[in-house]
Amino acid sequence: MYPLLKNARWTWTVLACGLPSLWYWSEPIIRPPDLSLWIAHGVIFAVFTAALYLGYRLADRYPSSVIVALVALAFIATPINPNAVIFIIYAAGFVGAFRQVGISALVAVVLLMATAAQAWLLGAGTAYWTAMALFVVSVASYSIFSATHLRHDSVLRLKQEELERLAQLAERERIARDLHDSVGHSLSLIAVKLHLAEKLISDRPDDARSEIQQLREVVRSSLREVRDLVHDYSHQGFQNVIENGRLGLQAAGIEPDFDFEQVDLASETDQALGFVVREALTNVIRHSEATHCRLRLQRQAGRVVLRVEDDGVGELDRTGFGVRSIHERIAALGGQVEFTRGQGLKLKVSIPCAEPSAAETDLVPAIAQ
Repeated sequence: MYPLLKNARWTWTVLACGLPSLWYWSEPIIRPPDLSLWIAHGVIFAVFTAALYLGYRLADRYPSSVIVALVALAFIATPINPNAVIFIIYAAGFVGAFRQVGISALVAVVLLMATAAQAWLLGAGTAYWTAMALFVVSVASYSIFSATHLRHDSVLRLKQEELERLAQLAERERIARDLHDSVGHSLSLIAVKLHLAEKLISDRPDDARSEIQQLREVVRSSLREVRDLVHDYSHQGFQNVIENGRLGLQAAGIEPDFDFEQVDLASETDQALGFVVREALTNVIRHSEATHCRLRLQRQAGRVVLRVEDDGVGELDRTGFGVRSIHERIAALGGQVEFTRGQGLKLKVSIPCAEPSAAETDLVPAIAQ
């Protein structure tokens, strides 16, 4: 219940916490009318509500205190309302707040013992204790599983953010290096020729005019280099995506299995496949719960075929933006997209293999498995 409180909308929180409490109020309802009894039940329930609210706020730091408070309240209130035993079930919802699964399991066992003690104090039979024990075990198991899953997602998200930060740092270093090697060299040459033309313009105007003409060519060449750099930085193709994808899979504990034939790709195809790989691997990392991911790229009958397969749960939101974008980009190139569920999720993308133009040099090298 603790992970539910931490993540669900208020509507579901009210339903999860409010509906079981109806059992608590069934006790004063079935008894003869007694104002003092209703006041006592109201005070107990107010204390319980406050403890639950504080538990939601403090469980990350003080899970033991929250659980002890709810169990103690259950024992105090049971003589007045036997149905107050449900407070122990709510306490079971916080066992996932412990960082170690072993401690959480041990606390769940202690709560089972508390439930047994409550049943003994009430003089209830085995059937009653068994039912309550099943509730405690179910809620505690859900709490442990959900909290563990949330922590795993949090660690994975931190790893992905770190990988993205390192990738951005490497990209900035590459940009700085490229600017220094190309634009920096051109600017230095321009400065030298301007200085030389300035010296020659009075005594040797013809030589100065020649230097200025050469300077014009240097400027034009520099502009071409800048345009090429901008084009390169604004497009993340297939080759640039696969290595980041490999690192992301490894960070998520998923074994990557990449195998690509040497295929010459037109620029549009290269960019489209890079987008598909990025979206597919993001889905594998975030939703598949897989342990193995396989990628294949090959040429078949005049088409480039990309396959992405995992051994996870096969989850896919076909209405999501990423899936729609994959279909749109591949359809624009006359290609086809197929998603297949089985033992995991399989994606197959097939695009007509247009040859790259003479100006394009995008080459996807063979990558060892």
